[in-house]
Amino acid sequence: MVSDVHEVLAIIPVRGRDAEADGAPVQLGGKPLISYTIDAALKSTVVTRTLVTTDSPSVRELAVSLGAEAPFLRPAELAAPNVSLDNVLQHCLEWLQQDNGYLANVVLCLE
Repeated sequence: MVSDVHEVLAIIPVRGRDAEADGAPVQLGGKPLISYTIDAALKSTVVTRTLVTTDSPSVRELAVSLGAEAPFLRPAELAAPNVSLDNVLQHCLEWLQQDNGYLANVVLCLE
């Protein structure tokens, strides 16, 4: 049976050290930089789920306060500068499938 409902997942990858300066979120125009990306995903008429993947507890908390999901912390080995975005996205998708049985029809990576 084919469903007409399409799950469109927006994944926003954020490394803690890239999103924070001196322990505070990087700001642009008086707002945390990450808020612009989260806001765009939440306002989209096609995105059905917005998720932030991060290694930082404070970024995770901020993302949730801005309306995104952040159901897990990314392992430290996936936050290193040399880790590919493919590995980060694969980890996120595998986590969602194993923990929630969730599969998206379309995956968007928003940076």
